[in-house]
Amino acid sequence: MITFETFVEPVLQRLTGTGPGEKKRVKATVGARIHSAKGRHELMPVRLEDSSEGVIAYQVHGGSGAIRTLLDLDGYIRIGEEVEIVEEGEGVEVELRVGRMHLPPVPP
Repeated sequence: MITFETFVEPVLQRLTGTGPGEKKRVKATVGARIHSAKGRHELMPVRLEDSSEGVIAYQVHGGSGAIRTLLDLDGYIRIGEEVEIVEEGEGVEVELRVGRMHLPPVPP
């Protein structure tokens, strides 16, 4: 799903003459430490929970072919290649999947 939204969807939009849809984004707080491979830009799948402290993002574990991963996925966070750990409590921006949680968008 992430591969489609990142690589295929923009090509289809150019070929069909439709403009790129604006990705909805929300600010969230990481609910548990996330490990990433240093030297690699990653799109980490997350599920979101609305709490009294705001929106909390939790990493969704599972392989890219796992149906359960797709069912739990609300969006993803971009982790830069220089980052190895995203700490619990750290603020992040989540790019929402189309048709997923309807949360207030991040202001520009």
